Amino acid sequence: MGNHHSVKRECLYEAIRQLATLYNLTDVVELLLNRGCVPRDKRTSRAFDLAVWKCHKDIATMFLKAGIEYKGRNQFNETILFVSACGNNSTLTEILIEGGCDLNECTRSWTALHVAAARNHDEVLRVLVKHGCDLNIRDRDGFNALMLAILNENLKNIKLLVQCGCSINIEELYSTPCLAKQLTKYPEIERIVWNECTRVKNLKELARFRIRSSLGQRTWKKNITIAITNTIERLYYIEGIVQFM
Repeated sequence: MGNHHSVKRECLYEAIRQLATLYNLTDVVELLLNRGCVPRDKRTSRAFDLAVWKCHKDIATMFLKAGIEYKGRNQFNETILFVSACGNNSTLTEILIEGGCDLNECTRSWTALHVAAARNHDEVLRVLVKHGCDLNIRDRDGFNALMLAILNENLKNIKLLVQCGCSINIEELYSTPCLAKQLTKYPEIERIVWNECTRVKNLKELARFRIRSSLGQRTWKKNITIAITNTIERLYYIEGIVQFM
């Protein structure tokens, strides 16, 4: 009987925590936490997720200081970074990452980066990239963050992702109808993608040339230099003969 009342009491506390969090009632949340009403079960407690999703930083910070468990998954099997990215909460995203949350953990095949790219949450995306998330993880449909940014016509995020090393397969982009349509419709996006592909190709060619040179292999640049030198010598020789005549 006592256990039954304990369960009912915990359910009541959780309901109050959720309502107080939803309406950003910091005093009520603080009172509950001070009385020991700290959520322990990540699966049944949604108050912290609500605080993160609604961007109620003060309440979220209170929960963190109270020592709640936040690295697991909620009742919808979502990670807290996924929730934070959905709520466009860059500050809490950074706090959670520094607290040890896995940057690349997936929720329904999406990482937090997928969410940020798909929803145009620029600041969250920047925080995730800054902390070294994997830029090339693909969802169940085969899309990475860059592809989602292209679909959302977000030049800022596209530039950031390509500059930070997100892989680009130009043939794949043009063979995927929805992406090819965006590239045709927005020349600026197409230009960014092509410029990055060209730059990467040039860097690869330079690297190959340096490696071949260090191995003592003859390179096309070396051949051209020799040919030009020989041509100049012949011209000087012919000029000398003409002057002598």
